[in-house]
Amino acid sequence: MKKRCNLLLNFLFYFLLLLLLYVLIYPHSSIGYRKPVIQPFAHRLNETDVTLRVGETFHLYLVGLNKRASYESSDFKVASVDLSGHVRAWRKGTAIIRVKNKNGTLKCRIRVTS
Repeated sequence: MKKRCNLLLNFLFYFLLLLLLYVLIYPHSSIGYRKPVIQPFAHRLNETDVTLRVGETFHLYLVGLNKRASYESSDFKVASVDLSGHVRAWRKGTAIIRVKNKNGTLKCRIRVTS
């Protein structure tokens, strides 16, 4: 009976020790950390790489809470963008559309083919 009691106390001791370590260490480690698949309130663009033909248009916009932004094109001869984010392809080439808001600058590459 005494041997059985010792075995039970040893088991209980080690079980509680492991439980204590788990409670103290696990929340502060990266073992159980997973990056969220979708960040619903993060500012991002609806597209980051778009291919258009000459004459086509595309609506580029911010996805997030505060949608105020300013748009500018790196090469307005290839693709231009208006104040609301409508991109128009003018001639063959590549242009970068920069979207600035209070949280930073986002970029979208526009490739124009003939």
